[in-house]
Amino acid sequence: MEVLDEIAANVLQLCVRAEFLALNLIRSKYMQKASNEA
Repeated sequence: MEVLDEIAANVLQLCVRAEFLALNLIRSKYMQKASNEA
């Protein structure tokens, strides 16, 4: 059971990190587009 909890925690951490990276990418692309149009 402990191993499963550890794996679940790692997966959760990876998902949070991936979501954070995706948000940063989307934000940077959006900012580039906004600065290009301005």
